Amino acid sequence: MTQKMLNTAKRKGILLIIVEVFKFLACSCFKEYLKFQIIKIVLTFILISPIFNKKHSDFLKRK
Repeated sequence: MTQKMLNTAKRKGILLIIVEVFKFLACSCFKEYLKFQIIKIVLTFILISPIFNKKHSDFLKRK
């Protein structure tokens, strides 16, 4: 496994832990659950956007 793959795995592991913690906290109330869904979407977007931006910029450079 390359260093990049290891970093991605670590990041996903940390995200899974965060998600589980939020799930545990969100169980108290449905409103909290909705808040958790929003937080999950935001976290996912924060993690994906740098990867997407990098791929997108590489694609633009090739043209």
